[in-house]
Amino acid sequence: MNECFTYLYKSPIKEQEYLGWVTNAGQNNQPSVASLDGINLLDQVQRRQVFNFLTKNTFAINFWLSNAVFRTESKQFEKKMVSSGWDLAKLKPPGHSTIGFSGTNDTQLLLPTSIKQNDLHQLLSTNAENVYNLLQHEGYIKLPPNVRATELLDNIQEKILLDVGALMLELDNASVAEYWLRISNSDQVLAAVYFDKYDQAVVRSRSGIIESLSTSPYLKQLDKCVIYLDDAHCRGIDLKFPPNATAAVTLGKGITKDKFVQGCMRMRGLGHGQNVTFYASNEVHHQISTMSDEFTTKAVILWVYSNTIKSIKDGFMQFAMQGIGYHRRRDLWEKISDGASLTDLASWSEKYTEPSAPTLQQLYGQERVNEKVPIIIQKQFYRQAESVLDRNTFEKLSHPVVDHCVTYVSDMSRFAHLLDEEQERELDQDEEEEQKTVRPNAVTPHDPEVDPRLITLVVGGTTTGIPAFDTLSVDMKDTLFEKKFESRGWSPKIMCSSGFTRVVDKTKSKNSSGYLRPIRYVVKVCDNDCDEIKYLVLISAHEANHLLFHFKNKNIQLQMFLPRIRPKQRILINEPCLNRPHGDPYLKISSELLVQLFMLSGTLYYDKDSDEREKVCDFLGYCPKPRTPEQEEAFEKRLINSSGFIPVRSRGLLNSGCKFKKDPSPFFIEHHAARTRNLGYSDSDLDKILMSGQSEVDGAKNNDETNGGLFVCIDDEDGDTVPFGPAYSFEGLKVMVQEVFGGEIEKFKVPGKPVTIIKNERTFQIVLTRNKQELVRVEVIKIAE
Repeated sequence: MNECFTYLYKSPIKEQEYLGWVTNAGQNNQPSVASLDGINLLDQVQRRQVFNFLTKNTFAINFWLSNAVFRTESKQFEKKMVSSGWDLAKLKPPGHSTIGFSGTNDTQLLLPTSIKQNDLHQLLSTNAENVYNLLQHEGYIKLPPNVRATELLDNIQEKILLDVGALMLELDNASVAEYWLRISNSDQVLAAVYFDKYDQAVVRSRSGIIESLSTSPYLKQLDKCVIYLDDAHCRGIDLKFPPNATAAVTLGKGITKDKFVQGCMRMRGLGHGQNVTFYASNEVHHQISTMSDEFTTKAVILWVYSNTIKSIKDGFMQFAMQGIGYHRRRDLWEKISDGASLTDLASWSEKYTEPSAPTLQQLYGQERVNEKVPIIIQKQFYRQAESVLDRNTFEKLSHPVVDHCVTYVSDMSRFAHLLDEEQERELDQDEEEEQKTVRPNAVTPHDPEVDPRLITLVVGGTTTGIPAFDTLSVDMKDTLFEKKFESRGWSPKIMCSSGFTRVVDKTKSKNSSGYLRPIRYVVKVCDNDCDEIKYLVLISAHEANHLLFHFKNKNIQLQMFLPRIRPKQRILINEPCLNRPHGDPYLKISSELLVQLFMLSGTLYYDKDSDEREKVCDFLGYCPKPRTPEQEEAFEKRLINSSGFIPVRSRGLLNSGCKFKKDPSPFFIEHHAARTRNLGYSDSDLDKILMSGQSEVDGAKNNDETNGGLFVCIDDEDGDTVPFGPAYSFEGLKVMVQEVFGGEIEKFKVPGKPVTIIKNERTFQIVLTRNKQELVRVEVIKIAE
């Protein structure tokens, strides 16, 4: 809760956000918590009251997730450098061999090809001895479906629990020990032994005292204790259990022989007085029943061996990907070691690294194709071969990896599109986090200057004979928004001074694309009669300060301006007291120009007592909800796009004054994010306009018979893309193209196949394609007159 309020107080719309929490909890009528200004978290009584109504409050939870969790936990590097066991086992000069130890030889088929397993002769019989010892005792108990940890403890008769199957995950180790000790016979059990969160063996007595096992008197009295080993401590732990003890071993999904035997062999005297009893989950019991009619130790071992075989086969995919990736990196590294220029290093670094994580498109957007594993590996091999420098050497080293997989898993199939997902899942287990702060490139600010044209205008006091000021397109030049900025939609009456447009010294800065000057001062210029504003000039704070006392001509006035980023915030632009020079006449900016200043400055909210919202919609060419019956009818006729944008062909019918040819929302979403420093504008007035059609687009996706709503864009003869609206089916798409082009459309059936249409004695070729965003584009190419 403290973290939630910390981020709330930093929000530009904190009052509105908090009001949403209160409304969602139904606390509007509680004066003590109804207003954010009255909240004092140091007051314990009020703190408890606030906590009670925020508990399970979805508005507050979503706010916390968006600001405290996703912003930090979702950060990741675009690229990563990968290493694996292949790098550890790489071939080294004589006398520098790599030596490793493994407690099992189950995975010897998955070792890198540069190393081999060398079993000691005296240990070759270990596997058979372990199986023989397990078969000396019969003990099998089936657990009920969805068994809880406490229910399992209630049914256990043994004093030792080896949770090999990880069935106790809902309780931590301390809670298991406390509960088990509480339900045990106090005459026979005096304490509970478990491993704490620091991986230290501790003892909990019935009096609640917790101490280290190594210094406890119970170290020599384990027969008077209940002992719990969680799945992480069922290997590598040696405790001297009583010689005639019997342990309960849980069986969970997918246990392999390695893990199974390691857990059971915590009982060092197994087969020589010590025994184990298996507690199988309902899922495991069902799997065993498909393999054997009798539920014996032999049946359990057969089930474990089948899991092991499956695990080894599944490991071949990762084995191959790691091997091929290693040889690709090795090829690049050898070339780098031989000497490379900086240009080569820059290009090779892209080849050496890999994407940090697969995209959602790669995980879930690809076709589900069930292919043989060797075929999948061979395809991956050829993809990797495209980025190597010495292909012959790469193929020579990598072919044994592919051949090894063909030998052992030639008949195994799997879904090819899950390759990256499975590989990432394996790597995540041992992933190390590294914090790295990535800051923007350093830039040099442009030296403050005053536009000579502005000096002539203000000091000279004349509005004639002055060269024209810069247009808005000059302000957007060389920025992130230049390509999406459509100058035809803006009024030519809004201009900029050179001091306003020059923010960064581009001759001394490598990257100046992310910098815009905030709009704070506006010069209003009108004709001699002061009847109408001729144009507005956006100027910098330096220019305003330099010329502040030179504004004496009534036709040239300076006005302050603030974007409204909070509800009911003052914008200063139409307040006479902040005007220079003071007095009459006061030049009031028209609503049409004021709206464009709003959109340029990053304004998020509009005055509800005026027609600002309607003017903004008209400027953007949007018809958002709620709509009039006439507008709804136009929407049904596809005269309004699903996003709410009114295309050019429909503006005459709907009396729209918009001059944008394309939907301007992509530009304004990115532009406002930069203006508001990514503070977000969810639930703002602007958000409700730009996102008004989102629910309709989602509805089209959910109801489309082609598994995804089709939003059609048409590239016209001039090469401009015109949004044309949603097609909820392929038949609907045909109708839409028919409406635009007329002519014969029946041939338009196969996506990706060109179709020729004749309209107005012109011949067009239409191709239906699907891009990465799952949108459908109708490409129209002019063929002949």
